[in-house]
Amino acid sequence: MKGLLRRLGSLKLTVWILVALTIVFLSGMLIPQKTVLQRDLYLEWKESVPTLVSALDTLGLTSVYTSPVIIGLWVLFFVNLGLVMWRRVGTVRALIAVHPGKLRKIEAVRRGRPNVEIRVPRSADGTATVGRFFAQHRFRVLTGQDGLYAVKNRLSPVATLVFHLSFFLILVGGVVSFYSRFTGSVDLARGEIFTGDLGQYRRPPRVPVFAEPPRTHLELTRVEPQVERNTPVGIRAVFTDRQGGEHVVEINRPYRDVKGTSFVIQDLGVAPLVVLLDRDGREIDGAWVKLDVLQGAVDRFQIADWEFSALFYPDFVMIDGKEATRSAEFNNPAFRIVATDADNRVAVDRTIRPGESLEFDDVRLEMPEMRFWVRFYVRRESGLGLVWTGFGLASLGLIWRLVFYRREYWAATAGMGESGSSVSLTGRSEFFKALFEEEFEATVERLKAHVAEEGSPR
Repeated sequence: MKGLLRRLGSLKLTVWILVALTIVFLSGMLIPQKTVLQRDLYLEWKESVPTLVSALDTLGLTSVYTSPVIIGLWVLFFVNLGLVMWRRVGTVRALIAVHPGKLRKIEAVRRGRPNVEIRVPRSADGTATVGRFFAQHRFRVLTGQDGLYAVKNRLSPVATLVFHLSFFLILVGGVVSFYSRFTGSVDLARGEIFTGDLGQYRRPPRVPVFAEPPRTHLELTRVEPQVERNTPVGIRAVFTDRQGGEHVVEINRPYRDVKGTSFVIQDLGVAPLVVLLDRDGREIDGAWVKLDVLQGAVDRFQIADWEFSALFYPDFVMIDGKEATRSAEFNNPAFRIVATDADNRVAVDRTIRPGESLEFDDVRLEMPEMRFWVRFYVRRESGLGLVWTGFGLASLGLIWRLVFYRREYWAATAGMGESGSSVSLTGRSEFFKALFEEEFEATVERLKAHVAEEGSPR
């Protein structure tokens, strides 16, 4: 069992796991993923190369980020990381401890490199003088009979544990986020109220496992398309809540409610009010029809037994007897309406503006008003705070470990008779050996000045 734990916690296994994760992630970038491809495109791809796609599906390579392979690798990674962290605790405790055992290296100070000898006047105590110098420079000092030990940034090794802990916070946050995530897409026209009912979404949303779908009561009160120089540049939508408060949503400015549900603008369309009347003026049917007809697209809708196709002109104009749009601005909106009956017979093919009507087969189609609709991407999840905290701890751990790294000094004192004593000084750092050599030289110069100052007559 101990041998198995030792292998599971080995650095070699860590390297192999990281290599395997990298390969899997790269394959996810090269191979089309189900979560990215639209269903129609995926089915078309599968129909064109069924053997290849079936094999990739079997291996989980078309959904690598949730496949058993990636889950197994992540489990193995965190088991390895946990064992490494557990074993590291003892090492860190030994490194940060300040006890008499740290003074044993004084005997080997004179053989240390770098090593210098500093003369101390007879009027000064060599060990005490050097100890006061390091204490003034924020070192932790441990004094013995014939020397001392000084350490700066003693707790720096704890940063290693903080860095490892950050991965577990990111893991917990990621798991909570995945199982609490709600995503859906909803089309709302001006004046329409969003209640959070699942039937309002365009297609069944992704419902969280351990959380309730968002319940937010909002009315879309204004939709303002923004077009400049014949180029759409943005959309401004305004929600009104039950208390009358207004919340603005723009392309790069989502709205987030107090429960963390965010609304992001995805698309824009027009929603004319279409009413079908009989010959006596009685209403047969009517609805606000949300049409996806911008940029020359054709959309279809059904009223009663009639099917209609619509082509939209934002700024309608006749050029050489042909219908066209002068610009992308909504200055003179008009619809080219084609109506077909159950036998697929074209009953009418005409262009009308909002406020106008057209008659065909003893019925009249009226379009009293036109509004805009906006497609919102609705999302809510928990756990992102833990994820960001984990990234923050990882950054803190790296900065702490690499910037505030440990420096250790040992000083051994020896008597020199009538002229005074001498102090042999050596030191080391965890990282950046060349920088420490420069620091050591500067420390020696400051220490000599300190010794001279304390030894001078008052």
